[in-house]
Amino acid sequence: MTQDPISIELMEKIEGLKEIVRLNPKDPVGWLKLGNLYYDYHHREAMGAYSQYLSLKPEDNYVRTRMGVLLRELGDIDGAIEEFLKVAPADPSYAESRFQLGLIFLQDKGEFKRAIEAWEDYLQVQPKGGKANWVRREIQRMRNAQPGG
Repeated sequence: MTQDPISIELMEKIEGLKEIVRLNPKDPVGWLKLGNLYYDYHHREAMGAYSQYLSLKPEDNYVRTRMGVLLRELGDIDGAIEEFLKVAPADPSYAESRFQLGLIFLQDKGEFKRAIEAWEDYLQVQPKGGKANWVRREIQRMRNAQPGG
């Protein structure tokens, strides 16, 4: 996937945030903003900023899930799974990490059984909506594709 070049305005924001966290490395808001700005353009830099943020705010499951997505995009499938698995015990009501876990097991690992388990867990947390309906169809498709259903 080709990314659009970073605008001068975005680079200025990034440089400003880098200065903020250089002066105050224990500023979680600065690390979070920096990670969010890097997210679409520089995955490794986003991971670095998010790692710093999570060292200060380890309970942030949204950021932990974004870390998992970045790890997956960088090819660290096992690292992504590890991040997603940290979320469920920390926040039983957070659905997105369960959804992402199902995607990894299906698309990257080809493990239908584990994908189904992750998505059944997702549906326990998020039973309604378009994504939930899609998950149900995928679970049915996987069950139909397996010998013995």
